[in-house]
Amino acid sequence: MAFKPSYKKTAIDTVKSNIDNYIHIYKMKGAEGYDGLDKITKISDNEIQLNFYSYGSAGTFLYYFPDVIKTSLPLGYSTINLTKSQAESLFQKLGLVKFGKTHKRTMWDALLWELSSQIVHTITLSKVNKFPEITMDKKCFTMAMNTNGTSGGPEKIFNEIEAAGIIPFDIVNNECYFLLGYDPNQKQWKYFGGGKEHYDTNPRQTAFREFKEETCQVGGMCYLEEFVLPIQDLITNGKALCIPKLNSQSQEWNNFYFTRIDKKKFLDNRNITGIQNNEVTQMIWFSGSSISAIKDSFQTTIKHKEGKIHPPIIAIFRDHTICDELKKLAGPQPTTITKLCKQCQKHNQLGTSEFCSKACQDFFIKQQKEINDLLSNLNLIYQRQEAIQKIQNNL
Repeated sequence: MAFKPSYKKTAIDTVKSNIDNYIHIYKMKGAEGYDGLDKITKISDNEIQLNFYSYGSAGTFLYYFPDVIKTSLPLGYSTINLTKSQAESLFQKLGLVKFGKTHKRTMWDALLWELSSQIVHTITLSKVNKFPEITMDKKCFTMAMNTNGTSGGPEKIFNEIEAAGIIPFDIVNNECYFLLGYDPNQKQWKYFGGGKEHYDTNPRQTAFREFKEETCQVGGMCYLEEFVLPIQDLITNGKALCIPKLNSQSQEWNNFYFTRIDKKKFLDNRNITGIQNNEVTQMIWFSGSSISAIKDSFQTTIKHKEGKIHPPIIAIFRDHTICDELKKLAGPQPTTITKLCKQCQKHNQLGTSEFCSKACQDFFIKQQKEINDLLSNLNLIYQRQEAIQKIQNNL
């Protein structure tokens, strides 16, 4: 009887439950008692630790997975360390090579990401009210559904989607440009998005969380730092174009959100070819005409190194006049960093200064310097006027 894996809401719970289920299904009479796997902890980027409820449980695990790890268990020990290759061998045996409905991440990457507490960072900020949570109170712009009913139409709600993401765009000299990220695992240029999680509150929250995860270096800087606040403002206030795309296999939807950023400002002083992120390693602007010219999902985008445009993106451009619609909706550039940083400054007064981005902090420093320079100049003018007045009084 072949073992059929089951997926839980998190990678951690998925691994734990499938190890337990596998042993309970195949456990033979007379085998050591198995109480279960208690927790999984991260030792390093290349090693994890399985913490069982008892010494007997750890021994039972070794008995049923001898091809994964060949070692003896010291008396009384209830923990087993697995290297990345051993863990991947375990996942292979359990049928857990990929995680989630969209199969976007390998199980190892998804597990390590959760153990590193990176995946919940954005949501944690919202939960403690350090930044307003994204809502869907204001409707996004949409386009009519295509003839076969697989893309377009109203923005899909949370229980209708399996994933959501963001595609930044800009309009320069009447040409539309779209920023895509390169996924080295799938060798495709894709949006900044992915599968929904149980702690997301709506599709826009999913899209924004995934956008932050994929444009930030793991544990470090964000490559689109100065655009994070404006993009959050745009999708919260419905100032984005949403095009849902149906996954023909799962029959669930994926919301694509198009939000405008300043292309020139993005390109100034930015290295976008050596990104240290496990999902996106490059970011490149594609013209709308170059995407529309791709006839099928097998055509390689030779101009931008090896790789193909993600098929759902090609389908959306084939079925809808994206650029024409964005030109109608674009209007002026989105909310400036100045306005949003004043909002950030208001949060500072409430004791949450650590939330403000570096872009905002730089803005405040520059603003204060300009004020100090102005006061200094005014002081010089005042001193000169005083000196002139004294000379005139002595004449």
